[in-house]
Amino acid sequence: MAIPIQNIYYLLVYAWDKLPESKIVNINADDCQEYAELFARVLINGCGLLFKRGLDRDYIGLQENYVGIKGKMLMAETIKANTLIRSQTVCGYDDFSYDILQNQILKFTISRLLKVKALPRDLKKQLKSLFLRFHNVSMKDVRPQDFKRVKIHRNNAFYAFLLNVCYLIYDSLLPSEQTGEIKFKDFTRDEKKMAHLFEEFVRNFYKRKIHGFKVKRENIEWFLRPVDEKSAGLLPKMETDISLDSSDRKIIIDCKFYNETLTEHFGKTSIRSGHLNQIYAYMSNYKINEKYDRPIEGILLYPVITNKFHASFEYLGFNLKIHTINLNKPWRQIEEDLLEMITPSI
Repeated sequence: MAIPIQNIYYLLVYAWDKLPESKIVNINADDCQEYAELFARVLINGCGLLFKRGLDRDYIGLQENYVGIKGKMLMAETIKANTLIRSQTVCGYDDFSYDILQNQILKFTISRLLKVKALPRDLKKQLKSLFLRFHNVSMKDVRPQDFKRVKIHRNNAFYAFLLNVCYLIYDSLLPSEQTGEIKFKDFTRDEKKMAHLFEEFVRNFYKRKIHGFKVKRENIEWFLRPVDEKSAGLLPKMETDISLDSSDRKIIIDCKFYNETLTEHFGKTSIRSGHLNQIYAYMSNYKINEKYDRPIEGILLYPVITNKFHASFEYLGFNLKIHTINLNKPWRQIEEDLLEMITPSI
């Protein structure tokens, strides 16, 4: 599914729930030919803003040999290193430093991007200049768990957006042992990752764009009543992708990401039966367990880039719609289609 780079960028910033930050960075993704180029421009512009505001700093614990005492003398370390014969002690102290994990991740990511052969020369020149600006930050081999260790708070919240970009870059770069160069793999070919991205995008889009609804994921209890404890443990978790709740409407949206939206059997094109059964299970179990006396709406939502279609069904008080969103359209049209999708029919 070939989605325009501009639209992929919007999917990402919605999924990360970082739409305001992306507008501050102000990247025209239409000018980018490759994903590596897009994220390089985001880092260049985003880090430029960080330097204008001032890089984040924090206290870090340091230890060094010192003539006299600085901070706190570490007696055990001093005796072990036998520094007293040189009139030195081993001291520990805190330093208010730029050399902290979030800055180390940024510097590491920039260094990796500099090895991507496909990047235009002007971008590499800008990345090199940016790398040199991190001269007071040490180089560190970053690992996936490092991203989770960064502490984000109100004063450094903008870092969260850039670290999301850094993690995506980290997860997408493929080193070549022969040449020492790095290639940027097309993460959009990973159907599982794109399914998660699409779901997160739709949920956060509705959180930002509609009023009067509570938007959430939701656990629904099975109406099945297990006869013993062993049976109860075998029931799978039933969690919606997106639930929209207002004073008079209940909409359950199930997002599906497939290269082929419909299935074909003996020349007959049809909706996937498993998807219909799943959305029906959500609606029916919710209605029974919650004693919900108003119509429940269910939507199966598929992304497409060519053929768009809609279908509507009614059954025992349930309203079920099959919708597609064309991700090849201009972004404003995509937003309008998503809003129209939940607009009540007159």
